[in-house]
Amino acid sequence: MIWFLIFMMGSDADQLRAHVKFLASDLLEGRETSQRGQLLAAAYLQSCLEEAGIPGAFPNQENPYYQSFELTATEIDSSQISLSFKGGGPKRTVSSDFLETSIRFAGKSTESKMAFIGYGRMEEGLDDFEGVDLKDRWAVLLASEEDSPSHFWKVFQKLNSTGCKGLLVISPKPQPGEEGGGRTERSYSLTGQAGPSGNFAMVRIYDSQAEAVFGRAFADLQDWIQAKKPARELVLKRSLTYTVASKSSKVQTGNVVARVEGTDPERAKEILVVSAHYDHVGMTGQTVYNGADDNGSGTSVLLELAQRIQSNPTPRTIIFLFLTGEEVGLLGSEYYLGHMGFPTKNLIANINIDMVGRNGSYELGYLPAKNEDVTSLSDWMKEVNSGLEHPFTFNEELDKYHHRSDHYNFVKVGVPAIFFFSDVHEDYHRPTDDWQKLDYDKLARVLALVDGLVHKIGNTEERPVFSNRSKSR
Repeated sequence: MIWFLIFMMGSDADQLRAHVKFLASDLLEGRETSQRGQLLAAAYLQSCLEEAGIPGAFPNQENPYYQSFELTATEIDSSQISLSFKGGGPKRTVSSDFLETSIRFAGKSTESKMAFIGYGRMEEGLDDFEGVDLKDRWAVLLASEEDSPSHFWKVFQKLNSTGCKGLLVISPKPQPGEEGGGRTERSYSLTGQAGPSGNFAMVRIYDSQAEAVFGRAFADLQDWIQAKKPARELVLKRSLTYTVASKSSKVQTGNVVARVEGTDPERAKEILVVSAHYDHVGMTGQTVYNGADDNGSGTSVLLELAQRIQSNPTPRTIIFLFLTGEEVGLLGSEYYLGHMGFPTKNLIANINIDMVGRNGSYELGYLPAKNEDVTSLSDWMKEVNSGLEHPFTFNEELDKYHHRSDHYNFVKVGVPAIFFFSDVHEDYHRPTDDWQKLDYDKLARVLALVDGLVHKIGNTEERPVFSNRSKSR
């Protein structure tokens, strides 16, 4: 009954705040896919939908709301991991020395040369990658306290094209909640499909261990870089040997799916899916990564949207898809698209909502905005926006994130999609992404925009189409 009261009382902003406050509470333990917090979040979503009278999308199941499926979870075996440097430096163990490691290199042990890439800067006149041969080597990167998630993403993108074997990150100090090390990666795959893979492994160690790598103190390396000396001039003569083993287990998770049937007997066969992922990245030790913006924000907007559409349905059918597994590879949307219960040809569009609660009260990003996957949804959305009391100004420079949220799986099967996203920020994937930092009036405006777009799609005779794709594709 408490969940019902949260769902039904107060202004739009108040209701959205109440949802986010619960979803991003410590009780839900960071909502990691398949873990207790994710299951609690699913129960909360289902309870809200049931109390509002919004039907589940799978009426023939015992639980018509919950689309359960199995994943294979793979974890580092911390008892079988070592990192050593030829010519000096003892082996390290994950429990005491490493901050983080990746399962992507599990089961392999190779001796490789290293190459220094400084801070990984890629600026005009200051390119730390210039002249550095990374093929079959480990890249060694210095991390700064000021580094943003987008900086690391750019470095990863660059390294993916170099043929490097791995990335060794040397951090000046542990991140909050990571003191003492021991944070390892758990990865997931749909059971029966290929497990985790990647172009390179990653290990992160403390600055106090830099001497084992370089033969000099971390502060000396910082001075080198701050003097703007080219990274290529610091030649690493030592080699690195990395060994890691992994272990796997089967786990259960699930999407929460509701459906409001279209009012027109014929057009009700055409289906719009509105999605938001409700999982997040879990915990490190006792530190909870609450994920208020990522993606308590989008999840809460979708909950309130479902209630609005239930009260004012459209000729076309609307499905409300709360997805698990986004943070571990868009697995919830991948599974859903293979098990929808209706033909893909009936699926006319996807609206995806992820991280929309920050970065400017009247600013909102959407994508795709400029690449070949742009659709007529962009024009329809702008038409709706122009009619709002307080319209948004749109950021159209976010296409680099096009493949990083669940709408992308819809695009891959030929379904026009639009993704609402307000960009990353300093609390992205950190324990500080808390409910107090969101702009709930902005979330209410996002709700109004998405509601208007849903009715535009649901009532318009024509189907959305890709705008920039050639007819031969």
